[in-house]
Amino acid sequence: PFFALFKDSSKFLFALVILKELLPSLIRLRGSFISVHHENCQGQKNLYSASNLAIHHFSQGLFEELRDTGVKICTMKLDPGLKS
Repeated sequence: PFFALFKDSSKFLFALVILKELLPSLIRLRGSFISVHHENCQGQKNLYSASNLAIHHFSQGLFEELRDTGVKICTMKLDPGLKS
């Protein structure tokens, strides 16, 4: 039910809340924002996959919007197929 929906989408919601609070300081200090998401979410729950895609596209939009501010936006894509 409702709490299960929040759990699956919490990664994206968490990023939005944190960024809302930190964005003024990131711009002032020319800081960095690093987002992490899975490259391939096949077989995962729909909301988890959607949350990963939302993080990816949100980060791309941030990069474009903050390009001239000195804030660095980095997206790390995790590949579950890689072995260490």
